[in-house]
Amino acid sequence: MKSIRNAVAAVFYVENSSPQELLFSIDELFRIIADENLEVVNEFCNWFYNYFDGIDEIAVNTGLSNKFQNILEEKAMFATKLEAYKKELLAEVREEGVAETIKKLKSNGYSVEKIASMLNMSKDDVLSFLNK
Repeated sequence: MKSIRNAVAAVFYVENSSPQELLFSIDELFRIIADENLEVVNEFCNWFYNYFDGIDEIAVNTGLSNKFQNILEEKAMFATKLEAYKKELLAEVREEGVAETIKKLKSNGYSVEKIASMLNMSKDDVLSFLNK
């Protein structure tokens, strides 16, 4: 089960281990869920805490709460950076598309004024795309 490395495997791993066994192999549990996305890790953490009624003692003795929190923070930071990169990439692609469109329209004989009107842009913006 340890070789499957996903949240479902982690659930089975926990359900088939005693709290004492988990104490000795808690790092293995974290390696199992490490590649999951933020939402899955968050749901797993909630499930884990609910699965053990006496989790406070286990969490204190193993630093479990901190480990869960670290994984969640890492996943959240990665998701935030990925979203920012996605937005930046989309903006760059849009800008390249606008530049290409403006250049094609200009090469087909449209005036800067007509292009600006068609694309709802200022003449200066159109000219700046043409000069790139």
